[in-house]
Amino acid sequence: METLNNKQVVCVGLVPSQVSLIKFLGRQGAFVRCWSVQGAVGLTDDSVAKCLDIPVETISSFPEVSGIDIVIDCGSGCMSPELEALFRSGKIPVISPLELGFRLSYCLNISVSGAYGKSTTSTLLEHCLNLSKLKTLLIGDLDYANFDRLRESRDLDFAIFNVSLSQLAQTRQFHSSIAVLLNLAADSTEMDSQDCQLQASRLFEQQQQFDWAVIQSEVLAGLKARNLRISSKIITFSAENRNADIYYDRGVLWSRIPDWSGFLVDMDECSLGGIHHAENIMACLAVCKILHIPLDFVREALRSFQPLPSRFETLGTVKGVQYIDDGCSMSLDSLHKSIMSVPHGKEYQNTLWLVTGGDSLPPNYHDIGPLLSQKVKGAIVFGASQQDLRSGWSLFTPCIGVDSPKTAFDNATGSAVEGDVILYSPLYNPVGLERLKNREVSPLRLHFETLRRQSVIEYGHRRVDPLKSSPL
Repeated sequence: METLNNKQVVCVGLVPSQVSLIKFLGRQGAFVRCWSVQGAVGLTDDSVAKCLDIPVETISSFPEVSGIDIVIDCGSGCMSPELEALFRSGKIPVISPLELGFRLSYCLNISVSGAYGKSTTSTLLEHCLNLSKLKTLLIGDLDYANFDRLRESRDLDFAIFNVSLSQLAQTRQFHSSIAVLLNLAADSTEMDSQDCQLQASRLFEQQQQFDWAVIQSEVLAGLKARNLRISSKIITFSAENRNADIYYDRGVLWSRIPDWSGFLVDMDECSLGGIHHAENIMACLAVCKILHIPLDFVREALRSFQPLPSRFETLGTVKGVQYIDDGCSMSLDSLHKSIMSVPHGKEYQNTLWLVTGGDSLPPNYHDIGPLLSQKVKGAIVFGASQQDLRSGWSLFTPCIGVDSPKTAFDNATGSAVEGDVILYSPLYNPVGLERLKNREVSPLRLHFETLRRQSVIEYGHRRVDPLKSSPL
């Protein structure tokens, strides 16, 4: 446990969601300064700065660094080359919020990383471990400054961290007893696939032979191809590779791990559905195997787990049309698995209406075209990327461009018939994701609740809710 008392700490590129980091540092006795890099997106709003009672210094060249103990790079980017060179010179330590959180924690940690699925997997792990009487706390995503929870780590068996790939670039001491890497999808970030692999390998960099790595088998193959080695013990999982240690086959999870082989879980008995949730569950099963948690405890936890909102969440059915909210999806790989998780209708007909879009596109967005032709009845796209999506996808499925998610939902609802499914799974919409992380209600849920209220039908003196009376 590192102390911050009387240390000079500078936060660079702070964004409004990390304001509580400043307050936490102050309570730890640190003297805090904020730097906003000229030209970067960061904390420049006067009202936010005033509430902190700390001035935000806008810098564009070499600042005065004498007396500074730690610089926390909060990841807003756009640093000038001069500042980048200064920080990399080693004159002052530059760390990420993740590294700071690790240094301030008292207990062992389990880290969960990947392009998507981190929140569901880490929350499910916390649920399973606590049911098995292991004192566990989900610290969460330190990009969003859950630092106050670190004070509770003194009495814990494990703390669980959500780890973003970008934060791994500035870790030096960060070490996880169990490190989970769910997937990699370069299309959801500014990094290409090789950068993603290099960043992801840092998750295992400080591990020793007695530690554990739980990793998707396809990702492990990519790391090995680049000679990025893992020193710890390894358990692999996959929804597509049946040679993995834990694998998915026709709705059932199986193990080929010695002394733990055979049937594990039937997905129909879990509260989570979909192929990407199957991989989240497999990762959780692997961690529970490492910690010697009985399989019966894990199965009970999977049945009682409350799914997180907007993570392939089935909202319900109105007038025979099912609504699925996957609003936290931010990558082409996640979209692919969401589409694959929706079954065909009667006589193998396409019943899926896809609502997607956003502000930018991955370079390989064309690749999903053949799957659209096999599964999607129609796509309604929104945002700045809608023209490119229509050009790239119209050959495979009817594709309509609209100006907003609300208009897209209205269009999908008007087109869907009984037995159809409407899936909301945006490709890249950082504003929408920020709203979800701030616990704002998903736009599809608002739309669904409006439909539900409008669809309450009068039968004499009895009111009937179609959500309950007309299941899919």
